Amino acid sequence: MIDAGVHGSISGGSAGNGAMHLVAPHPARLVYDYVMLEDLDHLAARLKQLVEFTHALRAENNSLAHRLALTEAENQRLRAMLEAARERVDDVLARIPDPDALRAHTEPEQSANGTA
Repeated sequence: MIDAGVHGSISGGSAGNGAMHLVAPHPARLVYDYVMLEDLDHLAARLKQLVEFTHALRAENNSLAHRLALTEAENQRLRAMLEAARERVDDVLARIPDPDALRAHTEPEQSANGTA
């Protein structure tokens, strides 16, 4: 017998003459097919949701990657500014005389002048 789906089936003649006739579907099989179709519709809807969710996640991922690149560039710029400021502070500190050396230098002059 050749299956014709929900609408019935087609089978060859029993006399061997090649004649075909339509066989009505079994009622229980028809119900099963409707349940299966409902399951397939539900699966198709879930797959559609999954595809939409995947597209949304991909868009969000692209947006986050762009924001990360901008943030990393800003971070690099701020690090460079911090390093330049640190170098300027080090230069200023290098030009300030050492207080211990100043004290040692001025003490002999004070004792030579007689002031203490």
